[in-house]
Amino acid sequence: MNLSSLLSKEISKKRKSKLKKEKSKKQKIQEEIAVPDTPDNVVENVEEPLTPKQLQISNLSDKEIENRLKEYNAFDSESNRIEKVKKLWYLDKQKDKEERYKIQRDKESKVDKLFRLDEITNLKYKSKLLIQLRVYIKFLVNSWDQYVQDPTVEDESNQRELLDTTKIELVVLLYNLRSDKLNDDMVTSLSTIVYYLQSKEYLKANESYIKLSIGNVAWPIGVSGYNIHERSADSKITGESNTANIMIDEPTRKWMTAIKRLITFHEQHPDISTIDSS
Repeated sequence: MNLSSLLSKEISKKRKSKLKKEKSKKQKIQEEIAVPDTPDNVVENVEEPLTPKQLQISNLSDKEIENRLKEYNAFDSESNRIEKVKKLWYLDKQKDKEERYKIQRDKESKVDKLFRLDEITNLKYKSKLLIQLRVYIKFLVNSWDQYVQDPTVEDESNQRELLDTTKIELVVLLYNLRSDKLNDDMVTSLSTIVYYLQSKEYLKANESYIKLSIGNVAWPIGVSGYNIHERSADSKITGESNTANIMIDEPTRKWMTAIKRLITFHEQHPDISTIDSS
């Protein structure tokens, strides 16, 4: 194979890799910010080894696999057995994912949207706070989205670009909230920020954000942080955390920056970014 062919092959490989990454990024944004896409009836890389779940499906008879695929309206008589197994596995996986998202959306639709001081400082309410945070963050993003769509908005293109960047950077945070992978200090700080935004106390919201960004816990004013952690008295008073800012990874830095943009948007447009308490 000559040099020209090698270069062509390498360029093609990189192009496919880039497209795959862009598709994956877009899907994650849609899953966290909006409604998930309908799954494609396509299975890529059929030459890859079967996973344990695929092996389990492979134990089904040809007729059982055919009937399952027909339920998805995805049966293709031209596909070989391995392709059918992987296609059925993919469709089952997407179905399970959609069901999990439905459960999550049901929780979010029923949760109380207003944050309360006594709940922010009590660990037993953490699961509720995680759902509340997802609801409020998505509410602000959607409010910003609607604002950008207004034809009277000045500098619409820059606003749209900034909003799209914010959506991408928030995906990690929304995922961590849904999967309960955010540490208690950050949940407390984010909840405190939102509490002040809902109260339209923007100075306190920004002060709480600064604490979060430098690695300290942003306790609500007048609260000492009981029921969250067993800390020394000094730690509770100062709001110091064991999470040093220098240890925060790049994705976390990005979603923190995205949160600051949402604070700014709320402060500039309180009339369209105030959530309905009903």
